[in-house]
Amino acid sequence: MDELEKTDRKRSSEYAQILKEWMEKDYDKFLRDFSSSTHPFLHELRVHVFRRDKKYEEGCVTKDEKKQRELFFIAYKENLILEKYFTRTFQKSEYEWSKERIKETEDSINKSWPYVSPVSHGLFASFGEKTMWLSIFAFLTLLVLLNIWITRKLCH
Repeated sequence: MDELEKTDRKRSSEYAQILKEWMEKDYDKFLRDFSSSTHPFLHELRVHVFRRDKKYEEGCVTKDEKKQRELFFIAYKENLILEKYFTRTFQKSEYEWSKERIKETEDSINKSWPYVSPVSHGLFASFGEKTMWLSIFAFLTLLVLLNIWITRKLCH
């Protein structure tokens, strides 16, 4: 979470500009160009925005009241994630919801229901550089030891 906050603080203007430039462009191309491995913050933010907007749109067109509440609930909770974890970038982007839209979704849902976003399941669970190098070193050490063991078995 510290890394998330630091990225949001340091790169919010830059990332908000990228989001703005890509608003009318292909979503799938955005995900390819800003992959989770090369741009985890930006990728994650955009996927939350997509899920929020998709569920909201589906909620607006459904005639089933129960389904609408469910869809608006997901959209509302995704919006909360965006506000909480991507604060500065989200506020500077053009994806922030109006107070009216927030109120509209709040009024039709039970905000206290629990929610776990499938998008956030592994939120920034990627390895840090130090962990990555330690893992590589450990793996290489294991390979060397395995090689020594096999060589000794074959020679005896």
